[in-house]
Amino acid sequence: MLLSAAATFGALFPIVNPVAKVPIFLGLSEGFSPVERRALARRVALIVAAILLLALFGGRFLLHFFGVSL
Repeated sequence: MLLSAAATFGALFPIVNPVAKVPIFLGLSEGFSPVERRALARRVALIVAAILLLALFGGRFLLHFFGVSL
């Protein structure tokens, strides 16, 4: 399971490219205080992690339900 999670992270990292998203985040949160920015970043990270975990554990069942095979 850990190896699979590491492979998934390694495959998604270049696609998501979090380093390139930093200027966008800073621009969108320009009027926020540092405390508000930190809270927002934490909230976004948790939501993204939840979506990725949902896809990791539920994706196979969803593909099977629609009859899609890899």
